[in-house]
Amino acid sequence: MPSGPSCWRSAATTSASASRGRAAISTVSANPCRCEKKTRGFIQAGYVDPNKLLFARARITHVRAVVPQTDRALTALDAQCARVYREHPFYEAPDIVPALRRLIESEEFRRATDLP
Repeated sequence: MPSGPSCWRSAATTSASASRGRAAISTVSANPCRCEKKTRGFIQAGYVDPNKLLFARARITHVRAVVPQTDRALTALDAQCARVYREHPFYEAPDIVPALRRLIESEEFRRATDLP
């Protein structure tokens, strides 16, 4: 099983850390690869056949059956969210310039900011 810097997860974590502006510290020690533990769990659950090292066909069949339904549901949800934003009214912002001018010209503002 892959581990250390050659593991895809470690490389992705290092890349993601760098893209977020974080120092890419030694990924092996700071964020060790957990592929071995995950794969062991997948083998125990029957998703991975250790003799073929491929995902179990039943799982792939299930995923292929579920993906179109999930895609349709997410597409419908996305359309509903877009409709909410499109139907949301635009409000006129109040004209706050006169109020700001009165505030800046007030004696209290001058005292608080030490202006002449």
